Formats: sequence, C-alpha cells, structure tokens
Amino acid sequence: MKNSERSTSRAPVKVYETTKEQLRFMAAIADRTQAELMETAVNEYLERHAEDFALGLKRARDSLFRGKLDAVAYLLGEDVDDVRRVAGAATPQPR
Repeated sequence: MKNSERSTSRAPVKVYETTKEQLRFMAAIADRTQAELMETAVNEYLERHAEDFALGLKRARDSLFRGKLDAVAYLLGEDVDDVRRVAGAATPQPR
C-alpha cells in the first residue's frame, strides 16, 4: 500500500509552532506530506534510540516484578525507599 493510500489520524500531534513551520516547509520542498515526514522522523528516532527504549522497558519490567511499591516509585520517578516510608511499609532488610 502506498503512503498516499494510508489513512491518517484526525488526532492532532502537538508540536511547537516553529516545528510546524519547519515541517510545512520541508514537506513542500521534499514533495511529501507532513504525515510522511513525521512518520519518517519518528521511525528514524526509534531506530537511533532503540537501546534507550529497551533499557527503559527493562527497568519498567523489573520494577513491576518487584511489587506495587517499586512500580509506584518507578512511575513517580522517586526512590523506592522514600515511597515505602510514605506508604508506611517496612523497608526490606538487605540479604
């Protein structure tokens, strides 16, 4: 299926106005749609940062396996011991 035959979402992507202007300009120069350029940019970004995403997924998975308080700490970006203290949970003893 050609890119021109693909349907696009009606949901807006929020970007800075200067970015939108650049996107319009680049699309006109490249004779492509803004959607095509955005797709290319996102795909290239994901490809270049695949290791970062894999590491983030591993950290999220590990926190889920350790339990609810660890998962909450991960989602909040806080230290798990601080979350345990606020939650009134006992701090696990080192093994």
